[in-house]
Amino acid sequence: MKPLRYYIDKLALPRLTGAEIAYFLAVPVFMALISSWFKMVTATGPINLGIPVFWVVFLVSSWLIHWLGCQIAYLVLKPYRPPLWVILIVGTLWINILTLGPIQDALRLVQAIIPDALPRAPPGSWDGFRTLLPGFALWFGVNYFYDRVLSMPRFSYKSLEEPPADSNVKEPEFLQDIPDDKRGRLIAIQAQEHYLNIATDKGTALVHYSFGRAVDELAGFVEGVRVHRSFWVALAAVSELVRDGRAYRIRLSNGEDVPVSRTYLNDTKRALESYTSSHKGE
Repeated sequence: MKPLRYYIDKLALPRLTGAEIAYFLAVPVFMALISSWFKMVTATGPINLGIPVFWVVFLVSSWLIHWLGCQIAYLVLKPYRPPLWVILIVGTLWINILTLGPIQDALRLVQAIIPDALPRAPPGSWDGFRTLLPGFALWFGVNYFYDRVLSMPRFSYKSLEEPPADSNVKEPEFLQDIPDDKRGRLIAIQAQEHYLNIATDKGTALVHYSFGRAVDELAGFVEGVRVHRSFWVALAAVSELVRDGRAYRIRLSNGEDVPVSRTYLNDTKRALESYTSSHKGE
């Protein structure tokens, strides 16, 4: 198990589109206003504006904490590819256990300052937990709505579209680090110092990984060939082998050209001939 710091460093904040702003702010604020309205209606004495302020701060921060918990659970469990509901349960449970003490202390302080802001049930009790169930239900519902209806992934994994040549071969570790919006049919990988520039039909991604190790892991997973000391290409993504004087290059399905070195030229030709003959008529 890698240290928690490793997963925190890999956290990626979403782009602030209208839908993401609604996810992070509009939903918890709307829920906070409903909760505070009920509290103010049932409260004794004059209207206390501290109640809606508390609920907005509490629910927005709780929403962000749950997102953080599920995001880290998503990264930790990525090699196992669990379904979305498992990520939501694991992420919600571990972050609530981690923050339970500080949250209880904060709620007791609020209860002393604004008595009408909180439910009468003691913080941390079963009755207190039951008052939070609608919030948990909303958290699950909103994430499933974004993931399934709006097609905006919420902690769910997208597999490469191209099935492995051998179904018993495990997906290479470096492919698991590709952002979900860049995951697709693998085209090529290029060594760039200690990084890999990975090209798929959805775009490119830069991943910290050994090129030699990546090439070894791809054997049996995707049919491909190393064409240069810094390039590996998927055979299905090769449009043609182009000769330019004494030099050779491969034209890929994404329009890019990759150089073929003399060292790997014969292996490249044999791999292309074998792939072409074995996929005739497809």
